[in-house]
Amino acid sequence: KIRTFIFLGFFWTIARVPAILLLLFWVGLQIWNSASSEAGGTAWFAHIGGFVAGVLLILPFKNFSKH
Repeated sequence: KIRTFIFLGFFWTIARVPAILLLLFWVGLQIWNSASSEAGGTAWFAHIGGFVAGVLLILPFKNFSKH
């Protein structure tokens, strides 16, 4: 779980939310922004691509040791 600041209008709080929930919200926000951008959304797709690349790079480095 991650402690995060939640702001909704005048209401705000600091809450613990599951990391996967925050991650899904972030990915959804990137997709929404890329779809609604008049400039083509290149920067938004770069964020999404960087995230996907990072997730995929976990696999080969998962068992990497510092020895």
